[in-house]
Amino acid sequence: MSLDVPKTKLLMPRVRPDAIQRPRLMALLETASAHPLILVSAEGGAGKTTLISQWIEFSNTPYAWLSLSPHDNTPAQFLFSFAAALQAMQPTLGIGLDYPFHPEDGTAIEAIVRTLLNEIEKLPECWIVLDDYHVITSDRAISLMPHMIDHIPAHIHLIISTRADPPWPSARYRANGTLFEIRGSDLRFTAEEAGDMLGNLAAADVPRHLAQALTQRTEGWAAGLQLAGLSLRGRNDFEHFAQRFSGANKHVADYLIEEVLSRQSADVQDFLVQTSILEQLCADLCEAITDCCNGEEMLRSLQHANLFLVALDDEGRWYRYHHLFVDLLRNRLHREASHDVIRQLHQRASRWFESTGSIVESIQHSIAAVDDRRTAALVDEAGLQMIFSTQSLLLQKWLAELPSKEASRYPRLSVYRMLLDLATGQMDMLEQTLQEAEVLMNKLPSSPQDNRLRLEGKVRLALSYAFQNTRHTIRLAKDALEGIDQSDLITRSHAYSALYRAYGMQGDAKRSESAYNESLRLALAGKDYSTIANTTMIRSFDLAQYGRLSEASRICNHFLEATQPASARAHYPSGQAFIGLAGVHLERFELTEAEEMLEHGLALCREGSPSGLFTGAIQRSRLLQAQGRLPESLRQLEHVRAQFNRREFTLMAREVSIRLAIGDLDGVERLIPFLHETLKSRRTSGELPLIAAESFRLSLARISIAQGELDHAVPLLNAIEASATPDQRRGRLIEVFTLRAHISLLRAGGRLTPDAIAHLAHAIELAVDPGFALLFYEEGSVLAPILEAISERAGTTEKLGSYAARLLALFGWPSKSIHARLPGLIENLTPREFEVLQCIADGDSNQQIADRLSVTVRTVKKHASNVFLKLQVHSRTKAVAKAREIGLLTE
Repeated sequence: MSLDVPKTKLLMPRVRPDAIQRPRLMALLETASAHPLILVSAEGGAGKTTLISQWIEFSNTPYAWLSLSPHDNTPAQFLFSFAAALQAMQPTLGIGLDYPFHPEDGTAIEAIVRTLLNEIEKLPECWIVLDDYHVITSDRAISLMPHMIDHIPAHIHLIISTRADPPWPSARYRANGTLFEIRGSDLRFTAEEAGDMLGNLAAADVPRHLAQALTQRTEGWAAGLQLAGLSLRGRNDFEHFAQRFSGANKHVADYLIEEVLSRQSADVQDFLVQTSILEQLCADLCEAITDCCNGEEMLRSLQHANLFLVALDDEGRWYRYHHLFVDLLRNRLHREASHDVIRQLHQRASRWFESTGSIVESIQHSIAAVDDRRTAALVDEAGLQMIFSTQSLLLQKWLAELPSKEASRYPRLSVYRMLLDLATGQMDMLEQTLQEAEVLMNKLPSSPQDNRLRLEGKVRLALSYAFQNTRHTIRLAKDALEGIDQSDLITRSHAYSALYRAYGMQGDAKRSESAYNESLRLALAGKDYSTIANTTMIRSFDLAQYGRLSEASRICNHFLEATQPASARAHYPSGQAFIGLAGVHLERFELTEAEEMLEHGLALCREGSPSGLFTGAIQRSRLLQAQGRLPESLRQLEHVRAQFNRREFTLMAREVSIRLAIGDLDGVERLIPFLHETLKSRRTSGELPLIAAESFRLSLARISIAQGELDHAVPLLNAIEASATPDQRRGRLIEVFTLRAHISLLRAGGRLTPDAIAHLAHAIELAVDPGFALLFYEEGSVLAPILEAISERAGTTEKLGSYAARLLALFGWPSKSIHARLPGLIENLTPREFEVLQCIADGDSNQQIADRLSVTVRTVKKHASNVFLKLQVHSRTKAVAKAREIGLLTE
């Protein structure tokens, strides 16, 4: 069944041969064509669509036409229809737009807009017409257009036809010359134009003074004049008619509709009212819902009689009623017909559309008929095609409207809902929830369609499990691979991607690499660049942990070379490769290059790769921290959490690092219960993946060190070293040995010890060849005196000594000058520690400081302890004296 946008929405209404010409309006549009945005805003029936159609024919310029309907009143469907209109003009346009995306967080919608703008850039000079824009009423759908208007290429002209002004920044558009407006006052007929129209419609000469009178009474309103002209046909009492013709436009319309309808036969009136339920009409469809046998003859008769029928194609097959006319017909239908009759009309329409393969229209009429049982059956069938397509959001809307009683009759509907919740981020992602989803999916009966759905679902669940329960991921992916046909390259690639992630989380480097290579091979063969882009990005960060930074850079560049010719513009899957490259530059503390790659990668991901935005945002937070912009780094992280609603280990590690750098002990202490619970009680079945467990232990070790509980940190670091050493995951081991050096320094009261130097020297030895640097910077300037000692110590190899000196210079940590100016200060105070020091100098008690800073007394004591340690003193009095001595505080 076809799930495309109905082609009738993409056809410009045909201009009637007897339509009067309006040279003044053609001249107005000629002037308007110098502007990128033309707004034609006027009441219903003002002649907006006719004018634009005449102009398109007159200008003989390529165009794309979209007649909007209430069905387009969501961001997803609006953009889908917009893209279809562009493709109707140029079929090759918009390749790559067909992917599922998140409806709520905004990132994927923004991605589609950016992609459309990039595609529009390729078009020749043309008109893009959005007719009946007033039906778009949702704030989220309306908000899309200002961004598109701001970035529309200069050679593209956008015409918006609407009954009400959109809530856009029109004042700005007027000021900068973007906007040209054609209003109802411009469209109003002059007496001369009205005379021509009335004469054509009445098929008689209309005296000039009557034309002037009717023009005044209707205020030049096109629909009112058209209705007046039709009512004049066959009359000989023009003067009497003109005298009675008065009132506001709506009242005139009501009067004339009744006047026109009352002069039609009962059969014609019944036909008009019954077919008013349709958005588009054709003879067969009209016959199906009215039980008439002369649908084609009836439509031709209505068109000939100018009964507000608009032709939608040149073949005379599809039509629609004038919007004002159909509104009034529908009002009459609901006034005069029973609910049962209206339901029956919609049921007939639904069955007709189903018989022609138009499933979307069939379901819409079934919903209008409140035929829940039939709707459930149709959605059950349609969902197999829609669940993994751009129509998934429409499917989700239908599922939300279905009563649970009817939905329960079709097991697939529950599976559709579950998979859509998973794809759109509405599932909580706890393992228990994923297990319940798997049970639900396995209850599907065996059939070719259900078996295929189950396979697709298994792969998507496997990808979701990968960072929580690796054993289950591996089982699901392997089970799915047994059932996936060898020719289905893309689904098999997804399954191998799940295996790659699971083996990687287990620390099984050999199997992980093998699964990655197979996923890459299949994805490239199937041209599934989006999936392999995401897997390659993850692979680059995995390689970095093993110290294989050059290889990480190589696979990202290889992806870019394999998927995008050097002469072409980078497309959105490339964004994730650029984010991977940014990660390599970050590890080497090449901040300028990292920022350039990261911003470029994020921009590309916004065009169509939402899956890269989470990792890119985490890396941006890390970059901001490296640049010393700690508050911005934390805000970025909080934005990530709000947008993605995830608490995976990478996010937790970043939050601990940033909050400790800021000195927010309260913030990190709130994370401790979650970290302990995840490591110990687990709340889930199975074993916590090795990589996640190491990350959580490392975060707890850092928090213990900040709290001064050094003995708690040591066993955590020992466990990490034991698990990371066999595969030589250098990144993790560097973190272990830098923290051990920090502990040695703290235990010695800030004095350098052989242990501190040995631990940091070991870390440098692991870092020097790959070029790791950021890991040292993130531990803080407390490492500066140890790095200085290593760079100058006799017996240190030249390679290690020069690398230690390089790190000091790279970070701007000239330790000798710092400690000469601030004697005894082994590490700079954090902002919160400095606040505590100021309070101590003011004579505040611990409780007063806690009240002043809105923290607990326990936290105040920890901060004070850190201040004493860094100043190398043991009392409040001595801390204040030392701080004033070295210039931290003034008298």
